[in-house]
Order: sequence, then C-alpha cells, then structure tokens
Amino acid sequence: MKDKFVILVFLVCIFHITASICLATDWCNEYVDKKQYNLAVKACTERIGKGMPEAVNYYNRGTAYLNIGEQTKAIEDFYNSISLAPDSFAAYNNRGSTYAVLGELQKAIPDFNKSAEL
Repeated sequence: MKDKFVILVFLVCIFHITASICLATDWCNEYVDKKQYNLAVKACTERIGKGMPEAVNYYNRGTAYLNIGEQTKAIEDFYNSISLAPDSFAAYNNRGSTYAVLGELQKAIPDFNKSAEL
C-alpha cells in the first residue's frame, strides 16, 4: 500500500511540474499576443529559467523587450532564438527591426535580407 501511495504522490508531482511548465509557455505567448509585454518578459523568463530554453521563448521575450524599449536585451534574445532555430525568418526580422530602431542600419540590412531569403 505504501508503494502505491509513493507512486501516486510522484505522479501528482510530475503532473504539477509539467502543467506549470506548459502554462508558463502558454502565458508567454498569450501576453505577447495581448501586448502585455512586462508580463510576457516575466512568463518567458520563468520558462527559460526552468531549463526549457526553446527558440520561441527567446523570440517572444525578445519581442516583448523590443516593445518596452529594452533593445539591448531584445537583440540578445533574438541572437539566442536564431542560434536555436537558424531558419526563423521572424527572429531575423525582429533583430533587424531592433537594429533599425537603434539606428544601426549596417547591422539591420543583413538581418532583413536573411529574413526575406528564408
């Protein structure tokens, strides 16, 4: 009986951890879609901090950073997203947009070209 209880507790813990990770990803995307960028940064950071550094999480957090004026952090996240998903035209496009906002057109143009190529 004790073994069954231990297994049940283990399964409940696994379900809880898995559910919280999934919910963090959903909120990360949801907040970006709703233009709630500060909440998106928090949700995406939580997801990345849980050992799930997926390209989409860096992309979404970079998009949030771009929209709240944190261009340096946005560029770093777009670099991370591209390193994990080098065929992401959106990450190249947003990194190019960030460089353009900073007036660094010599860096923006290659990213825009790569985005169009993909």
